[in-house]
Amino acid sequence: MSRALRLLPCLLLALAAACGSGAERRQPDVLFLLIDTLRADRLGCYGYERPTSPVIDSLAEGGAVLTRTSAQAPWTLPSMSSMITSRYFTAHRDFPEDETPTIAESFQTGGYRTIGVVGNTLLEPQHGFGRGFDDYIVAADSDRSFPQLLSLLRDPLDQATGGEERQPLFLYFHSFDPHAPYQAHPKYDDILPLGDAPAIEPPGWQQEMLTTYGPVPPDGDPEWALALKDLDRKRSLYDQEVRFTDEHVGVLLQMLEERGVGDDLLVVIVSDHGEGLWEHLSLAPKERLMSFSPEHLFFGGHGHDLSEQALRTPFILNGPGVPEGARFDEPVENVDLFPTLLSLCGLPRPGDLHGADLTSLFAGEVSEGAWREETYAYIRQSACIRDEKTQLKLVVPTEFGTKKGLGGPTLHNLAADPRERRDLADQRSQITSDLAARLKAHIERYPTTTQRVGDRISQQKLEALGYAGQGNEEDE
Repeated sequence: MSRALRLLPCLLLALAAACGSGAERRQPDVLFLLIDTLRADRLGCYGYERPTSPVIDSLAEGGAVLTRTSAQAPWTLPSMSSMITSRYFTAHRDFPEDETPTIAESFQTGGYRTIGVVGNTLLEPQHGFGRGFDDYIVAADSDRSFPQLLSLLRDPLDQATGGEERQPLFLYFHSFDPHAPYQAHPKYDDILPLGDAPAIEPPGWQQEMLTTYGPVPPDGDPEWALALKDLDRKRSLYDQEVRFTDEHVGVLLQMLEERGVGDDLLVVIVSDHGEGLWEHLSLAPKERLMSFSPEHLFFGGHGHDLSEQALRTPFILNGPGVPEGARFDEPVENVDLFPTLLSLCGLPRPGDLHGADLTSLFAGEVSEGAWREETYAYIRQSACIRDEKTQLKLVVPTEFGTKKGLGGPTLHNLAADPRERRDLADQRSQITSDLAARLKAHIERYPTTTQRVGDRISQQKLEALGYAGQGNEEDE
């Protein structure tokens, strides 16, 4: 891939002063678009064959796509806490640490008008997620849809963009769609028919698992055919939700353009985590699996496992300072968002951020082999490390996970086995030990000295967010 890609020179930090120019250039507006529960592999720009994302694909075509992005956790609270502070959490935390700066605080200090409109009601302002925002609005549990979020945005956006002279805008817009429970959108039935999502690979795997673990089928569905067909329908509903979200991304961009936010708009699209679409077995102890129906034998949702489906998320940038039509295959993580946006907007980097500034990749300043060698993710039950050169991935249960009956460690070769079907830990014990030592060193290098679960999240709140019956990680 060619690194001879154009960068808009005036966006480099302090370039105006270095060039001896007295002309002041207004900093770019920023749209930090967080699409909750969005898997990268369900977007056309990441190779998906179904037409789920024409608007996002257009932004990707005119900007840069990071093809190997990992979330730090498969659960919203620790993932967002990590992303907005650019810090690795190596012990369980729900909320950002009080003493660490947030991305919104850095932009606010840098002269930006900061607005947050959030569809995930777990991200409450009193727990630190609202720090640094002039306006921070969380939708009600009763309506978290993208259209509702647009209506909540209208008044603060009008106030921020009114008048000839205004501050540059930092807008954090957190879409709850396509988070479960998935809704049908019949308008897309012709282009995204229900039941036509790609089959789970390899062929026959689900039936093999049903046979191996022995759940007894009901009399009316002796081969579980109806149950598996229902899972296929739900997988297709997820695709329709992605298309619904994509359509409203276009509405959001139009809304900004109508208010003069567009000519110098820097857009970043990321997600807090992916989603399990019944491609893996539940993490329950094997002796319990025989009592599960297919909907629970195969894992759907997020918050428990560290599979690639749970961690691989999009990272797309478009706008000033971003090369056009570029794809970067180097491994990146969500902690890289904070320092990268600061660099693109000419703002200073505060404190001890753990993420990397991706503009060095954009400028072709990274020599071969000099980039990140390993990536990490953590959830209450387990932690994982990927060796990005060999594509070997180790998942190790935490003490909490072991108490809950989680097996392991498990070792997967993602290059040969991207669906993580074969555990190689017993066959490659030395590599397993080596990766475990590297994971331990990472935890020691980035110690999370305080663990905070914070106020207990009520069962009512979890049910409103669609977690009822999924054994969410908060359940003890």
